[in-house]
Amino acid sequence: MLAALKNVIGAAPDLLLRDGLFLNGKRNRLGRDAYLSRLDFYLDDRHLRNRRFFGKVPRNAPEHRVEERRPCTGGEELLFRFPSSYQPFNPAMVAEVAAFKRNRDGYLLLRRHEERRPRSLVLCVHGFQMGEPARAKRLFRMQRLFDLGLDVGLFIQPHHWKRADHPQNPFAQMFINPHDVPLTIEALGQAVHDLRSTYLLLEALGYERIALVGASLGGYVCALHAVCDGSPDFAFVAVPALRLDHALTPRRLKLGFRIDEEVRSKTSQALQLVAPANYKPTMSVDDIGVVYHEGDRIADAAYTREWIERWRIPHRTALKGGHWAVFDRKARGRAWYAWLKRYDYIAK
Repeated sequence: MLAALKNVIGAAPDLLLRDGLFLNGKRNRLGRDAYLSRLDFYLDDRHLRNRRFFGKVPRNAPEHRVEERRPCTGGEELLFRFPSSYQPFNPAMVAEVAAFKRNRDGYLLLRRHEERRPRSLVLCVHGFQMGEPARAKRLFRMQRLFDLGLDVGLFIQPHHWKRADHPQNPFAQMFINPHDVPLTIEALGQAVHDLRSTYLLLEALGYERIALVGASLGGYVCALHAVCDGSPDFAFVAVPALRLDHALTPRRLKLGFRIDEEVRSKTSQALQLVAPANYKPTMSVDDIGVVYHEGDRIADAAYTREWIERWRIPHRTALKGGHWAVFDRKARGRAWYAWLKRYDYIAK
């Protein structure tokens, strides 16, 4: 009874924020037929069967340059910039995706030690609207990881921080859009593509041991990355938002046309293309660690359990609470540091 109450209390802020998401993002200006035609492209089940959505991840490190360089205690922090080579999966989305000029480049923030001996590196993948480095550094305790002897990277997701066309306006985000589900699908595709480019860039810089850690939307992208590539030493995902059905429920306010069962059904079907549970992993599931919160209504715990069971992931930790309000705040950290020790990233 107490456990159930903790989950209900933890879920309360999730419901408010989830239901408020429909106010976010841009207004869709397509008519009903044109919008449904775009959705129809993603409904071909051959895309799922043949893994077509993940068939064009990069194979070579991108051209890159150091955009910023600054010293830090014991080393330096560099901001790498590279062109995103992602091409929209849906041909009808090419012009719309290209219109976001700042999103055409990817970024990697890297904190590395002055002593250049071989080091393990943790690549952090931030969550929705958490791409500003100061916030991401706090979330992932990047300084703590650096002090433990690791080099640490931060992958900047599409439409975040320097990749956002309207970085000062939180209501102008373009990643999760209930009113433009095709754009959301393409943003997820670009996130996986650019994360793979970032991984290859790190290999080109000489890193041989690289692990992924992602939270919320970052956990989702790490799970999708595991569909198309098995290179990381391990992936540790926390409260991964593995499906967006609730967040992307179509609403009349910004769609501009009548919402009926056909619109709702096609929206849900299109999102199946980017649900990790619908694929088999390329990465060994023994190298995937999961922490989720049982009352979570942002990264719905039911979807996380479905994914865990379909992939048969053996290493999972369930905590009481919602997406943000969790009752044992230290449990997630304990699981994470135990995982680092398991792979000899830090001393046992």
